[in-house]
Amino acid sequence: MFGSADLSPSSRSSASHGMGADGAKHTTRMLQVLKVSGEDLTTIPAEELSDVLSLKLCLQPLCGVPRFRQRLLRDCDILEDDALLDASIPVQLVLLAFVSASNEEVDQLSAASRAGRAKEVEEALLRPQDPDLRLPDGSAALHSAAKAGHEDIVRLLLEGGAEKDSRNNRGETPLFVAARKFRVDSARALLEAMANPNARDNRGETPLCVVARKGHVHGFPLGHARIGHLLLQMGADPDSACSVGRTPLWWACLRGDMDIAVMLLQVGAHHQVADASGITPLWLASCVGLVRLVHLLLEKGADQTWADKRGRTPFQMTRELVRLHAEAGPDTDKFRNACGALSLFRGSTFQSTMRTRERIKLCLEAFHRCNRPLSDIWISEMGYQAVLDLMSEAAASNDMYCEARVKRLRT
Repeated sequence: MFGSADLSPSSRSSASHGMGADGAKHTTRMLQVLKVSGEDLTTIPAEELSDVLSLKLCLQPLCGVPRFRQRLLRDCDILEDDALLDASIPVQLVLLAFVSASNEEVDQLSAASRAGRAKEVEEALLRPQDPDLRLPDGSAALHSAAKAGHEDIVRLLLEGGAEKDSRNNRGETPLFVAARKFRVDSARALLEAMANPNARDNRGETPLCVVARKGHVHGFPLGHARIGHLLLQMGADPDSACSVGRTPLWWACLRGDMDIAVMLLQVGAHHQVADASGITPLWLASCVGLVRLVHLLLEKGADQTWADKRGRTPFQMTRELVRLHAEAGPDTDKFRNACGALSLFRGSTFQSTMRTRERIKLCLEAFHRCNRPLSDIWISEMGYQAVLDLMSEAAASNDMYCEARVKRLRT
């Protein structure tokens, strides 16, 4: 089954001789490893090896096959991983092909990977079962482990030869699904294995894009920033845009995510990139009333005169939103419908941002606490007056508008 060779100690044992520090001769016992044909493959100093598993790990880079598909024989007996080695008796290396696996076995490996059952995963790899066999949705076991955040299973599957950049039916790699679920440790294991940080899904999104798009809205104030930082450290493109031109900074501004926005700007993300509708990060930040972010973008040189494809500048949009807020008052449905009617935002997109929801809540609470005019409450609590002030100051300092026009726009 595994081939045969002359494995007698007299014919195959070897040793090397050298001089010690005291000038005396010493002998290094060498373990001989043979091919199936009986030819020499390599010799390894026995003192570097503790058991069969350590030998398999040494042979892995030499033969290009993971330990799970290696079998070591001594006198035609298969050695277990914990068996001790005797340098006087050579061993024979046999490399196994993957066995065929049923759909049920593929399901079982993915389920074990998702549940973090390391023993079951290792048993499947030792069968040896191909870890890249897919479920109906195109995902492999590595997708399941990465999505669930089981770093140990991710590393085990990678050691077993799993393709680090395999794609499911939506074009998502294991790193992409780890990023989407903010699984920092799984993402780190994949990136250390040289997974592509800029691999795109079918919509053209990269892992960094999906982190910026989902993080702040879905309530992960720490995890999404950590994984964003990790991706940037490992070579993610801060200006990667999806199929409609939306970059990570674009999404960070829409979501009101200062952590991600600052991180992106610090590594040189382009602040003037517009999406397919001509909307820039400054346009978004001003419309959502994010004073600190508007200030930061203006400091970086963002163009406040840039108009979208409907000819609307950030200043004009902010002024229009002040008017809509004042008219709608605490009626968020009325405000959303007004935005939709004027194509300021898709209503659902605008209302889905966590920062906007927080501001609406603050405005309602302020309305019940004091007797100030409702329009004043909306404008101050949402941050729009401060945004208008910032852009007016920037306009004046750059001589883009005369003082009379600035005053007229603010009325």
